[in-house]
Amino acid sequence: MSYAPYPEPDRAVLDLGLLYSVVVDSEAVDFDLASTSEYAYRQPPLAATNGYRVDMAEFQVMGRRDLLFTDGAPLNPGDRLEGFEWGRVLDLRMTPTPWDVVPSQDTLPQPYSSSTTDPLNLGLEAMMWDANLRVDPRSGTGSQAWDVQAPKDIPEVQAFNVPPTHDITDPHEAADSILNWQVPPPVEGGQEQDSTLNLNLSPYTGPGNMVVDFELVPEGILVEAEIPTRSVDAQPNYPSWSLKQALDGVTIHPWDRKPRLGTEIEFPSTVEPNLPPTEPPDEPEIKRTYIIMNSSSLIEVTTNTPLEFKDLNIEQDADSFAWTMSCTILNRASMDQIRPSAAGPAEVEATINGHQWRFIIESYRLDKRFARETYQVSGVSRSQLLAAPYAPKSTGRITSQTTATQAMTEQLQFTGFTVSRQQGLTDYIIPAGAWGWDNKTPMEVISELAAAQGAIVVPDRDQDVLHIRHRYKLIAPWDYPGLPIESVDAIIADAMTTSYASQWDPQPEYNAVFVSGITDGVAADVIRQGTAGDLAAPDIFDDLNVDSAQCRERGLTAIAASGNQEIVTVETILPTSGSPGLIEPAMLAESRDTREGTNTWRGNVLGVSISVSKPGTAQVTQAVKIERHHY
Repeated sequence: MSYAPYPEPDRAVLDLGLLYSVVVDSEAVDFDLASTSEYAYRQPPLAATNGYRVDMAEFQVMGRRDLLFTDGAPLNPGDRLEGFEWGRVLDLRMTPTPWDVVPSQDTLPQPYSSSTTDPLNLGLEAMMWDANLRVDPRSGTGSQAWDVQAPKDIPEVQAFNVPPTHDITDPHEAADSILNWQVPPPVEGGQEQDSTLNLNLSPYTGPGNMVVDFELVPEGILVEAEIPTRSVDAQPNYPSWSLKQALDGVTIHPWDRKPRLGTEIEFPSTVEPNLPPTEPPDEPEIKRTYIIMNSSSLIEVTTNTPLEFKDLNIEQDADSFAWTMSCTILNRASMDQIRPSAAGPAEVEATINGHQWRFIIESYRLDKRFARETYQVSGVSRSQLLAAPYAPKSTGRITSQTTATQAMTEQLQFTGFTVSRQQGLTDYIIPAGAWGWDNKTPMEVISELAAAQGAIVVPDRDQDVLHIRHRYKLIAPWDYPGLPIESVDAIIADAMTTSYASQWDPQPEYNAVFVSGITDGVAADVIRQGTAGDLAAPDIFDDLNVDSAQCRERGLTAIAASGNQEIVTVETILPTSGSPGLIEPAMLAESRDTREGTNTWRGNVLGVSISVSKPGTAQVTQAVKIERHHY
């Protein structure tokens, strides 16, 4: 017979039966194993069961049919008379046994009686075949295993669509390698040969000193193992978002860490952004004596009627969105001019050394004593009309991409107010649907938009304008000493200071803060330049954190408010012109010591209070509250 390659390229098996003799002539290797009559070879059987492979006459030691597509179970096993089963494979090493005598079927004389049959000898075959069991007679067919259909109520188990259980060793080669991501070790072939010559396991060694090597298998190809990129217990490899750590530890996905992919902020430079150029403040004139002609008045706006008053006090702080006023009205006639009416509350205009304020009279109280009748009056600036109880509350959401200024302007529609933003302050863009408000007044909405970038709302004194200013003027307090004089808004010289008070107010030390959006926006780690960023402030999560520059401005405010600081209250004059001028919240003020320059320092203004004891030429005092940091 001639040799035919085995279908599997990694194995060649020559089943030579029980006897094999080496060719005597070492130079002639004859592969025609069937051309000589000196050797006897087992003839292929006429019929073979499932345990016998006809192509290479190789026995498969298998107790049942086990294919990738398993046999379907009958719909009702109780109705089957006999189960389908393949013939069992007998071990070739068993002692051959002849068939038994066939018993006679009747007592009548037969010409060919089974009792006279000679037993067959299967010594040459060294095996015997069991009779196949009958196939289910009720179906009439069913001679093949795939004729039996699987019931509909039992899921079909197929190897190509059902993953193996991880805690059970798979019988297939290299099927368990996914558990440890290692290439299976090579199989060591045994040196002993049985009745089947397997040249893939080891070369055949014949008798004597000669070695005949039938190397019929080509060299194996080394295939590099593919490193997995997902966890070993993953389901089908569908991309998904998860914070679960990958189990293989090889691939770290961006969504496994904070912040999310595409939201990391990398500024192009570590240099702080430069402020726009401004005019320097008026330099103070140092004199031995200052002569100031003060002037003050209070009139009713509608009729321009002067009011008789005393003890006028006007205040504003950084955390308030309105100027406040209080004074004492000296007589009934003046009080009748500012009583509320059907048109609403009365408005008054206060003027101190040329600086004007406009207020709404909210409340008053009669103080009547013997031969004297006075009224204690309180008022607020017109910006209060945008808050409760004057303005209605609303609920809404940004439906289209808009800027912060546009969102503020929309809240001020039909009110007559406008918005003025500090030069250099980012007008960040809010994506559609990213942010909304619930049951808030226009002033509350505008304050929230301003706080999202570390800014405050400073109302104008006599106009319907809201000034949006950064609390620290876009400059870190630790950089105040090195700023040019153009960055300072007001200079308070010691020669113009009438009172100086301080209160130590330390805060936790921070040098970093994490600012992130929630449904949209970006995430940024804001770190103080020159530090390790190891002292983190509480994280700031807000739907309005949508821009990198806006997040930086908000993070700057959170870091700047920390550390050792003192609140200094300086009382100075309020001239009609020149230094120090009228000082307002969110300004950068310099307290200048003309005698000892090292005692000069700078801080941001938190609030201001202006007091007038009597109208006319009475003394005017301006008390400024300043936040001073120590580094």
